[in-house]
Amino acid sequence: MLRSFSEATRLTLNQTVVSRMVMDNDEVNTFVRIPGYGVTDVKLVHERGSWRLSLSVNNLFGHDYYEYAVRSQYTAQRFNAYPLPGRNAMASANYTFR
Repeated sequence: MLRSFSEATRLTLNQTVVSRMVMDNDEVNTFVRIPGYGVTDVKLVHERGSWRLSLSVNNLFGHDYYEYAVRSQYTAQRFNAYPLPGRNAMASANYTFR
């Protein structure tokens, strides 16, 4: 979703939704699943003259989630998961020389 407050100011909201997935190394087909998740990102950009200021927040609500996990070959219901980043933010200021 893109919302313009003025010619110079824009707000972007992005929602990513992923359904559950099968883990790696599941040769015996137990189909232990990686849970689905949803992540919301938001970005605010303001331009003034030669300046462009932006602030973005990824994973706005701080959900814990992962997309990749490896199932244990030897112990049922045991796996290693590799988490993705929690909430993080970035601010930037750019100047364009004309």
